[in-house]
Amino acid sequence: MLKLNWVKDARMRTLLCAAVVGMSAPFYFTPLDGEFRLSLGVLVMGTLVLAWNKEHAFEVCALSGCFTIGVRIFLDLMFGHSLLSSLQDHTATLAFYLVYGGMCSVLLVKNDSTVKLFLKLAFADMIGNITESLFRVELSPNILIAIGTAGIFRALLSVAFSEVFAAHRLYVLQSERQLRYDRICLLLSQVRVENFYLQKTTTEIDRIMRLSFALYDANRDKPEVREQALEISRSIHEVGKDTRRVRQGLEAMISGVEQQRMTLSEIIRILSENTQHMLEPFQGKLTVTFDVTTDFYVGQCYGLLAVLNNLITNALDACNGSGHVEITARSENELATFTVRDNGSGIDPELLPYIFNPGFTTKFDSETGHASTGIGLNHVQNLVQHLGGTINIESECGSYTLFTITIPISSLSQQTYKI
Repeated sequence: MLKLNWVKDARMRTLLCAAVVGMSAPFYFTPLDGEFRLSLGVLVMGTLVLAWNKEHAFEVCALSGCFTIGVRIFLDLMFGHSLLSSLQDHTATLAFYLVYGGMCSVLLVKNDSTVKLFLKLAFADMIGNITESLFRVELSPNILIAIGTAGIFRALLSVAFSEVFAAHRLYVLQSERQLRYDRICLLLSQVRVENFYLQKTTTEIDRIMRLSFALYDANRDKPEVREQALEISRSIHEVGKDTRRVRQGLEAMISGVEQQRMTLSEIIRILSENTQHMLEPFQGKLTVTFDVTTDFYVGQCYGLLAVLNNLITNALDACNGSGHVEITARSENELATFTVRDNGSGIDPELLPYIFNPGFTTKFDSETGHASTGIGLNHVQNLVQHLGGTINIESECGSYTLFTITIPISSLSQQTYKI
C-alpha cells in the first residue's frame, strides 16, 4: 500500500516534494505556439502540497522552482544550449513558483472544503502564471484565456488526486486498525483459554491439597509419613496461591475488555486473514480455503476462535510446507458443524485412540527432542465440550486428516461467556 506519511520530518518532506516536482517539470506543452508553456510539475506540486505538505506550501514551491530551473538548465546544456540563454529562458519560471507558493501559503487553511481548495488553487495558479508571463511576453486575451483554462484544469486535477490520496490514506489507516483488532481478538481468545485452564488447575490444586491433608490426618501415628504429607500440603498451598494470583490478574485484564458478540462471518474473516499471514513464507505451496454457508451471532466468539485457530494451525503443520487445508461451516437442525481437513501426513491408525488424551502430541523438535507446548487436542476437546459440542477425527496415514466439530447454535450464541 502507498503511504504518504512514511516521511515524518517536515524538511525531508519538503525536499522530497521538490525533487519529485523537479523531475516532472521537463514534461510540458505549449498551447500558444511557444509563447506560453504549461508544466506537469505544477500539477504534481499542487497535488503534493494539498495531500502531504500544506503547512509548508511556500517552502515546497520555492524549492520546487529551484529544482525545476536546475533540471531544465541541465537538460538545455545536454542538448547544446548556452548557459546564458538557458538562464534567460528559465529564470522567469522562478517567479511563478514563488508567487504560487506565497498565494498557497496565505490562502490554504487546514479545514477548507474541496470547493474552496479548488478555487484557491486555481486562483494561485492563474496569478502565478500571469506574473511569469509578464517577464516573458506581453499579455494578450489568448494568453489570459490559456492561463485561466490551465489554472482551472490543473487545480481540478490536483484537488482530485489529493482527494484520492486522502481516501487511500484513510483506507490504509482503517486496514491497520482492523489488523490490530483481529490480532487483539486472537490474543484475547488465547488469554481466555489460558484463564479457563488456570481455573481447572486451581480446582485440581484444591483437590490435591485436600488429599494430602487427608493423608496427613490419617497418618498421625506415623511421623515420617505425616511430615511428608504436611510438606506436600504446604507446597501445594503455595502453588495454589500463586495460581490464583495469576488468574486474578488475567481476569482483571479480561474484565476491562468489552464483551464482544461477533457474527460467524467476522470470526471466519479474522481466521482467514491471520492464516494468510502464516502462509506467506510458503510462496503458494501451501493453500487454505474457507467454505461457509451459514452466519449467525456468536457470543462465545473467543472460545470458537481458539478452537478453530488451533485446529487450523495443526493442519498447516501436518502439511509440512506443501498441501491444502479446507475449513467449512454449516448449520442444520439448530446445530453448527465445522470441519478442518488437510491433505498432509495423516495420523497412524494405532495413535487415533489416544489422540485426545492429556499430554498426547506427535510434534517434537528434531534438534532438542522437546515436545510441542501447544494447547493440544485434549484441550481443544475440552473447549468444545465446554461449549456443549462434540469433536471427532477421521484420518488416513499419508493421505488426510479431518476434524468435525458440532456445537448447538444456542450454546454458541449465548452472551454470557463460558470461556
